[in-house]
Amino acid sequence: MRSFRIRRVMGSERGRLSGRLTVSAMKQTHRIPLIVLAALAVLLGGASVLLSRIDIRSRVEAAGNQATGLTVVVAGDASLRLLPAPHLSLQDVTIRTGDAEFGSVGSANIRVAAWPLLTGNVRVTAIQLKDVSVTIERRQDGTFNFSRPASGSGVKLAARTGNVSVTNLAFRYLNQQSEREIVARGCDLDTDDARIAGGAGSDLLQQLSLTARFSCAELQNSHLHATLVRGSVAGERGVFKLEPLTLRLLGGEGEGDVEADFTADLPSYRIRYSIHRLQVDDLFRSLTSGRKGTGFMDFTTELHMSGFDAEELQSTAAGTASLHGEALEVAVGDLDEKLSRYASSQSFNLIDVGAFFIAGPLGTAVTKGYDFANLFQDPGGTTRIVKLVSHWSVQDGVAQAGDVALVTPANRLALQGRLDFVNRQFDGVKVAVVDDEGCAKIEQRISGSFNQPDIVKPNIIASLVGPVSSTLARAGRVLGMDCEVFYSGSLPPLN
Repeated sequence: MRSFRIRRVMGSERGRLSGRLTVSAMKQTHRIPLIVLAALAVLLGGASVLLSRIDIRSRVEAAGNQATGLTVVVAGDASLRLLPAPHLSLQDVTIRTGDAEFGSVGSANIRVAAWPLLTGNVRVTAIQLKDVSVTIERRQDGTFNFSRPASGSGVKLAARTGNVSVTNLAFRYLNQQSEREIVARGCDLDTDDARIAGGAGSDLLQQLSLTARFSCAELQNSHLHATLVRGSVAGERGVFKLEPLTLRLLGGEGEGDVEADFTADLPSYRIRYSIHRLQVDDLFRSLTSGRKGTGFMDFTTELHMSGFDAEELQSTAAGTASLHGEALEVAVGDLDEKLSRYASSQSFNLIDVGAFFIAGPLGTAVTKGYDFANLFQDPGGTTRIVKLVSHWSVQDGVAQAGDVALVTPANRLALQGRLDFVNRQFDGVKVAVVDDEGCAKIEQRISGSFNQPDIVKPNIIASLVGPVSSTLARAGRVLGMDCEVFYSGSLPPLN
């Protein structure tokens, strides 16, 4: 019995000793992470002290100057921090070319991977830019404001980033030679991956590869104002494709795609685009104030062109452009009423209709010298257009009228000729009222430059009214005296 109590006491002592050893081991185990964290804190603290002694601003400016050949200035704060991840923060950055400002960034945050830093490598994982402004100018001598000196500095720029996001970008392109500009505002950009393959003196676009999505609140030039511009772009080595590219323009919804190739001396573009339900009133809003009409039209185009500015693009354009609509009401006076009394008054100008044909699918540039304000302020009512078609083929900057005509309740009118965008002049353009066989009854010509056109007085070829005249005209054709057909397109006469 005594022996049992002795063994029990000894067992109890061994249990207490074992418990004390277990608790002690657990305490030691918990101390290991604390020691590691303390060591990391010491290392991070030391690194922070070392980083605080580095002149980040000067190093960023020097690296930017060397990489771009432009002058980079960081006017605001510049800091490099390790937590929560290594990142460089910059405020109020400007990029200058000589005395002119090329761009600015309100704030920039550049993140890098931590472990590659231990081996001396910098791998950018994300770039965030906010409140960005970029201005590109083509100078009088044809050079751009971001061009490097011809001799080059031998700098090789190679980089790969993860996500790049740009918020609130404002972009402006100005051609000093033509005094034309394009402006985009409220733009956002987000890329999944962007790469620049290095090369001394190489063109940035030829070295760039990216996949990105973008949107702009508005995009405009001197003639057009588009809103809600959205799209995706992907490409590499100087060849990029925007697909789809959507926007709102002239009250209509646009969608299409654009391919851009920057590998040659001149950039080239292929555009395929459609805009549905263009509003007649919005189409001519830039030409004159007041109400222009009601109804909707559809526009389609496929063009190839090359060049740096609008003039070069126009002079090299090749492809097609079409506009068509039905049940339109246009505030150009009562066309049928004017034509019914034309034989006696001869006061109507057929080129008014020609200007309407041309300005729709081909823009307002060719009608710059025409008095649209007078055309749309006619107090004589409106014209109902049953159907309109305006199809043009384009080659080397010259647009050839194909099927260009409209039908009213009582008349059919058509247009022939060419528009020379290279020399900016009308070439054999004439508008006619045609009969059931497509022969011209009244014809009027326009020639000369777009800015100062020469409009010839209308020529009456056949009688407009009277059953006797119509009967004689038909009899003459039966006897073999056929007219020269002016129009044989897709719009038949109403009767």
